[in-house]
Amino acid sequence: LRDARGRERKPPADRRMQGTTDALVAVLRFDLAELEKSFALRGRREGETWTIAFVPRDPAVAKDLGTVMLGGTQARLERIIMMHSATQRIEILVGETHDNVVFPPEILKRFFR
Repeated sequence: LRDARGRERKPPADRRMQGTTDALVAVLRFDLAELEKSFALRGRREGETWTIAFVPRDPAVAKDLGTVMLGGTQARLERIIMMHSATQRIEILVGETHDNVVFPPEILKRFFR
């Protein structure tokens, strides 16, 4: 966590959220072996457009994370949606991406761990 001045502090320890964090990491890495263990998968394709829904198998993770949906066109990921309930969701829209980007050391140190 960083404040407005860029100072860092550790996020609070919450063991309850570790399972949720691990599940979300598996989705973002598209780790198929881990995904099969942790989620029921549903998918839909209409022409070049596709959607994959990841429903957590663990009830505690399902309660905290909800369903994670990835969607895109052809080989391009365009959105990540975390649906906690009918009225709560986080939607991440993936804009233009660049391959083979090299970050200078000061940017790596500031933003990446």
